[in-house]
Amino acid sequence: MSLKLPLLILALVISAGNVTGQTTGPLQWSKQHQRPVTSALGYGPPLEAYNDVKALSSGNTIAVGYTVGANPGVVENDALVRKINNSTGSIMNERFLDYYGGLKTDEAIKVLIAEPYIYVIGTATFGTAPNDKDMFIIKMDTSLNTIWSFSINTLGNPNDIAVDAGLDAFGNIYILGNTTRTTTGGDIILVKLDNNSTQLFKKYYSSTGNYYDEAKALAVEPNGVCNITGSYTSATLGSRLLGLKVWSNGAQLWAKYHDVTSGAVQPDEGVSVSYDPVNNDMYVCGRGRNASGNYDWVVVRFAGSDGTKIWSKKYAGTSNYDDAGAEIIYTTTGELFACGTIKTTVSGTDSPNIQLRKLNPVDGATIWNKVYNFLNGAFGPSEEKATTMLVSPSGTIYVGGTVYFPTPTYYQPYQLVLAYNSSGVQQWTHLESSGSTSGTQGIDVKGLAYSSSQNALYAAGYKYATISFLSYSTILKFGPTAIVSPLPDRIAENEEGFISPYLFPNPASNYIQLQRFDEGVAQLQIINASGKLIMWETVQEAMTQVDISTLPAGLYVVRYTCNQSTQTMRFVKGVKKKRTLSLKYFPR
Repeated sequence: MSLKLPLLILALVISAGNVTGQTTGPLQWSKQHQRPVTSALGYGPPLEAYNDVKALSSGNTIAVGYTVGANPGVVENDALVRKINNSTGSIMNERFLDYYGGLKTDEAIKVLIAEPYIYVIGTATFGTAPNDKDMFIIKMDTSLNTIWSFSINTLGNPNDIAVDAGLDAFGNIYILGNTTRTTTGGDIILVKLDNNSTQLFKKYYSSTGNYYDEAKALAVEPNGVCNITGSYTSATLGSRLLGLKVWSNGAQLWAKYHDVTSGAVQPDEGVSVSYDPVNNDMYVCGRGRNASGNYDWVVVRFAGSDGTKIWSKKYAGTSNYDDAGAEIIYTTTGELFACGTIKTTVSGTDSPNIQLRKLNPVDGATIWNKVYNFLNGAFGPSEEKATTMLVSPSGTIYVGGTVYFPTPTYYQPYQLVLAYNSSGVQQWTHLESSGSTSGTQGIDVKGLAYSSSQNALYAAGYKYATISFLSYSTILKFGPTAIVSPLPDRIAENEEGFISPYLFPNPASNYIQLQRFDEGVAQLQIINASGKLIMWETVQEAMTQVDISTLPAGLYVVRYTCNQSTQTMRFVKGVKKKRTLSLKYFPR
């Protein structure tokens, strides 16, 4: 099964439905989706996840990924395509694709939008011997009716694995993947189709010798020139970060490399690629092994004309361990952004944090660098990882990823979405858990999409429980950009290690959330401006939601008492707003 989720231990089944959210951002709704449980399935809810999401002009979205197949007791995946309503997050239509038939694994990894059509790209397993994997592309209308499908199989039936795809200005489709061949080893494969499914070329790219070469990402220019990154391998220098420029007819223009440690046999790789539309220079973000044997985050600029390396940068945390770039974007306004994960040492513990950098495209100098760390608390530092990034037409930078927050007995996972303006000022933060806190689970944001018609951001990914073997595809919608006070990056603790609770959102209209970091039964009191106690609740969970929709607008005091310690907080109740979704908290 091609299940690309963390193998963490969880001793519970995640509850279905809506989820706990904590945000200073404009969350409109949050949804968890699953394949319907029917008698044909014959067992409980399946494993599934979204890998990519794109917005239609209507604001509705198309999300793709995979789900467990419809055969009871058999481990197999079907590719998944869903159309999701922009107002409610409900499923408008869905398709489960068993490409060749048989009890094999299929997975959609990318969706491209060219209205009134969409293209779904992925990998399918041939249903009978030799059971190799083939790349596939399916053209659909926006109602998810299939128009045509096309599979890509290398001579000799090796595994052909899709990794990325793109469109040019003429409607041609480019599918990037990896394959193996007898004489050249692991090779990069690129296939071009027109919008009627005619194959225009199928090309292979490899280093000298029978070595393993691998593609990771593709950026297609409007004229069809392809920018590719990944790694090429040499006998003397090992795996090297690759910049590969290919003409629209598949002919190689140039292939260039970058070694983090010059002359050393160390693994280096590019994972994300972008380009300057004016001079066609290529920007690659990735990671490379340094002289100490640990990874650094690297960014490289190659000249568009001949691949000359103009500059390179590397970034490393204080722990000098497993730092990595995740994504790079060169915008139409000439700005360059890169996000990644940097590890630092906090009280002797490695703590990965998210970094977002704005770089000067001319020389690679850092214009600003922002670090996101949720909490360094009494039970150790939280762990953050960036997985994806998007820049909206207005210049807002969104980063998606995950947070693991330490408690005395487990790590509480959160999906994470961050928003920054082009000056590096954090606009808002969204952290969202499944509401299940008695163990650990996998959770991540895998794709981001922006809708101009909705002025909204969509974030898609998964939530996964390992022992119960259950996962949900998840999608969230954030409404019109609103600049409000962000959650604190670091939360202060007193000399005894007590961490103060905090309330959000503030101002509030329908509910407030209390995030606490101590244990035991607590009391929460809400007092109005006249000093009258008007609400009282017992608190036992790490996060509690309180309905304040019936309270008059005004200033309120919250008194929180736990273990003989009392904290006082304030919030403003604004005018009641109509909500499209009532967030619920599911206790441990």
